[in-house]
Amino acid sequence: MNLFKRFFAKEIETPQDETLEERKEIDFSNFEVITDFIYKKSGITDLDKRTLSLSCLKQFAQEKSLYSTEDFLEIMQKDREFYQDVLNIVTVNETFFFREVQELKWLVAFIKKSDKNFNILSLPCSSGEEVYSILILLDDAGVDLNRITITGYDINTLALEKAKTGLYSEHSLHKLDAEYRSNYFTHYDDEHFLILQKYREKVKFIQKNIFEIQEKNIYDIVISRNMFIYFDNKKREEATNIIVSLIKDGGHYIKGYADNISTHPYLKSECYGVYSIDKMKH
Repeated sequence: MNLFKRFFAKEIETPQDETLEERKEIDFSNFEVITDFIYKKSGITDLDKRTLSLSCLKQFAQEKSLYSTEDFLEIMQKDREFYQDVLNIVTVNETFFFREVQELKWLVAFIKKSDKNFNILSLPCSSGEEVYSILILLDDAGVDLNRITITGYDINTLALEKAKTGLYSEHSLHKLDAEYRSNYFTHYDDEHFLILQKYREKVKFIQKNIFEIQEKNIYDIVISRNMFIYFDNKKREEATNIIVSLIKDGGHYIKGYADNISTHPYLKSECYGVYSIDKMKH
């Protein structure tokens, strides 16, 4: 029996004063139809391996008084807000400032030696730490931020709200020294730091599913890290094609350490994790 059946074929806990006639049993033994729907919409393939996500989905179903796969699927198909709540549950990612910083330093050096303007996309941007890390490093290197337009896309609306607010815990800042904290944040309370407003105003955060993106040749640089780890080979190929289509000829793509992207004729490796885009020779 797989994780879905172990988690979703159990009886709901009922209060001691509830009668036997009122007791209801949850039957999600065929919950694969739910994960198939999520896969088709978002590309996420590993839900059957994530115990915490399954437990949270079960709790969510109970809170909504849903006791069958059919009820859950029907509402998820019809109610966009309900489906978004499901996505928010299964796409919670942990990140922090200056994560995988070597590629960000490459990006800063590349931009600094150029005099052109740059349009940058972070996909997925999660709760904003990567986007703000880029701005901090660019500003610290003396790059004129007026040359930079930066956007963050993510499927998780809760993460996007946190990114827009710019309020972070000590854990998110654990790689930043006292000087960075002092120059780019204010103390919000004993446990949280607020990134300065001038940096929050530089970023546009947008809720978007990569597989619904239709824009072409928009960005000079796309950073997409720790997204491909959730995809199978088919979705990796599809996502790679979409990312390449977003980037202008001569632009660059930066991936994460753990990401296994598909090969593509327009991608040329510059150094580990960094690719240039050459569309003219094909």
